Formats: sequence, structure tokens, C-alpha cells
Amino acid sequence: MSVRVFCSPDQTPEPGATIELDGEESHYLLRVRRRRVGDPLHLMNGHGKSWDAICVESPSTKCARVTVGLPLLPSKDPLELVLVLAMIESSALGRALTSAAELGVREIQLVRCARSQDQTLPRKRIDRIMRSSMRQSGRPRPPQIHAPLPIAEALGRYPHHSGFIAWEALASPSAPGLTCDNHRRLLVIGPEGGFVTDEIELTHQQGLRPVGLGPWTLRSEIAVVAGLALVRSL
Repeated sequence: MSVRVFCSPDQTPEPGATIELDGEESHYLLRVRRRRVGDPLHLMNGHGKSWDAICVESPSTKCARVTVGLPLLPSKDPLELVLVLAMIESSALGRALTSAAELGVREIQLVRCARSQDQTLPRKRIDRIMRSSMRQSGRPRPPQIHAPLPIAEALGRYPHHSGFIAWEALASPSAPGLTCDNHRRLLVIGPEGGFVTDEIELTHQQGLRPVGLGPWTLRSEIAVVAGLALVRSL
């Protein structure tokens, strides 16, 4: 796997330039990944641009310098995936956001529903999760993450998406004959206590199709992975 590090978001270095990484990125490159002079890597600015680069001699053990190579063409995802995710316990939410980012979700809309949690994650923690996911997956920019809304309001924001809801009552791998030719797709994942009857009825009114994720009830963060994999494969 390529080693990926971040430059400052406002930097657009020219090929051949040598730049110094900040303390956090230097620690990751030199201590965590143990890269040395001459080792190749990918440099990202977190806003859609990335370059080939090479680790060069550092002025100290705390600072890393890299020489910038040619820009990399970003991979293009034909799907516009939106995840509507009920608020869940904070550590589970962190894992769900990680998986969603690595599976290429464009937007994550958090929602409040009858059985959702009140707690959320600090913005700094979310930013660190996104950065880690981008290092792993190589996606050039993070998904948009929207502040929690009531579920009715959240579903109304995406009228042009084909919507699906992971529903434990439908205990099959998927709905029979389920297909989708719309490149805009939305997946709704509920809290670990499940949706109440009124919320299920609301999703029906919005035209969302139920999909099953297997014979057992999954934790919400696992349902995110299984659901996104299913919706991607349609």
C-alpha cells in the first residue's frame, strides 16, 4: 500500500519543489511508517489534489521533507452515494464514519430519530477520522458530513436519489430482483434499537426500498458496511 501524507490544505506545490511537513505528518512518515531517504510516497492536500513524492533528508528527527513529483489524476467514482445515519454511540459512530469514507460515500447526513443517541463527536475527532480514512483509501477529498437533522427533514433533502433502507424485518440478502440504474443512491441506517413504526412508514412514503442484510440483526456500524456494499453492487 502506498504511504500517503498530507501537506497544508492551502498548498499546491510545483513538481520539483521540496516542502517540509508539519509535526504530525512527519511523525507518521518517519516514526509510524518508518520511511527513509529515497522512499516513494503520495502527497495529498485533502482538497482533491495529490502528487507523487520522495522522502528526502530531514533537517531534524522531528521534521520530514519531501520532494514533489508529478500530480496524480484522481480516481473517479461514478456513483453519488449518500448515507443517512441515525445518531449512535460515539465510538460506534467513529467506526461507521471510517467505513463510509473508505467506501466512497459523498455525503453523510446524521439524523435524530426516536431511538437514536444524543451524543456526537467533536469536529476535531471527525477530521482525524477522515484524514485516517483518506490515508487508507487514497480518496482525494473527504465526504461532506452534515449536522444532525430530524429524519423527515433529512430524507427530503435528496429527492433525486434512489433510496434504500436497511431493515432487519427483511431477513434476506436483498429484495428479490433488486436493481438500480440511478447513479445517485441513498442508504438509510437506523440506530441499534431500530426504527419505530412511524419512521418506517415515513421511509415508505418517501419511496425508499427496504433491503435485508442477512438473517441476523447487525450493529449499526456493521450495517453501514454491509448496506453500502449491497447498494454499490446493484
